[in-house]
Amino acid sequence: MANMAELGWTMTRRKDGGIRVTVTSVSKPVEKLMGNRREYYNRFMRHLQKAGEFEDIWIIINSTGGSLASACGMLQALGMAGAKGKKMRILISGRCDSAATMLLKLPWPVYITPTSGIYIHMPSSARYKKDKGGGFSLISCRKMETEVAVGAMEGAYIHRCKANRKKKKRKEIRAMMEESRRFTAEEAVEYGLADGIMTAAEFEKG
Repeated sequence: MANMAELGWTMTRRKDGGIRVTVTSVSKPVEKLMGNRREYYNRFMRHLQKAGEFEDIWIIINSTGGSLASACGMLQALGMAGAKGKKMRILISGRCDSAATMLLKLPWPVYITPTSGIYIHMPSSARYKKDKGGGFSLISCRKMETEVAVGAMEGAYIHRCKANRKKKKRKEIRAMMEESRRFTAEEAVEYGLADGIMTAAEFEKG
């Protein structure tokens, strides 16, 4: 059976009482993946609830991407935590590729280490579907499903760029996605995808 990646995280308690969430990509057999964004959201919310009381979250991203449903579920869970008054700051330390870039929509500062990068491309137009025999088959997404995914990613990048006073039209964003563009740390800041460059040591000082 084929494997597919999803976004996952590990959570640790910081000395000051906050929590550190490290976002990575996890490869799993297709049948082990959750079915939709809502299931991932419920999983990540349970993780946050188990963390107990905390005031803020530091998010460290080092992910090559994965299931868009897992990224959207994680985004929603972190957004819900923010809506409940939890402050956040984000550091890209390594890769922030593909579906992981959806986390750039979070309304908190995004920093990137000098040697890190961001990779943006069009979402896959295929997915796995369970067949009558209990196995999974690769099928093409309907055009509407693909457009919804593209629209969600476009919105995330427009939101992040706008927060950094870089106005981008959807036409420009889509062209950038179609060319599958990689950004260095400097290019990411210049484009508006990150607020600034910061070393991991500087980020950990708070």
